[in-house]
Amino acid sequence: MKISLDFVKTLLNLRKRGADKLRIILAVYCLGFLVGTVTHITDMAQNGFLGYRSCPLLINLFWTSLAILDPLAVALILLSPLTGIVLAVGIMLSDLAVNFSVGISEWVRTGHFTFWPLYFQAPFGIFVFTTAGYTARRAKKLIHCNSEQKRD
Repeated sequence: MKISLDFVKTLLNLRKRGADKLRIILAVYCLGFLVGTVTHITDMAQNGFLGYRSCPLLINLFWTSLAILDPLAVALILLSPLTGIVLAVGIMLSDLAVNFSVGISEWVRTGHFTFWPLYFQAPFGIFVFTTAGYTARRAKKLIHCNSEQKRD
């Protein structure tokens, strides 16, 4: 946990060279998952627990679970970045797969594709997928540098 807190301190240190790109990417990750958190908590406040009643139970459970998984991703991105990045990729893969299946099902049923969350989630998911490798390598390097400095 100490190394993780050092990682957060490093990210917050604006003078730390080489962390700028990583800082921006992780901020975008956190912002995206915070938007998801607010969305799912708002849905629960308005519609109750398992409030996606027009959907099958498994989809309802999945979307409701995002009210916990999204903020967990934010916390892990900051405190245990490698684990957080893996969780972020997993959430986006599963969320996009579920949402595309719901959107396509709606399109087949009605002839309209109006599943609006995909218009925001797809670009965010592509961002997460295309930056995850770099972000994990860079975070690992910063963690390693922090642990080396502690030994000296």
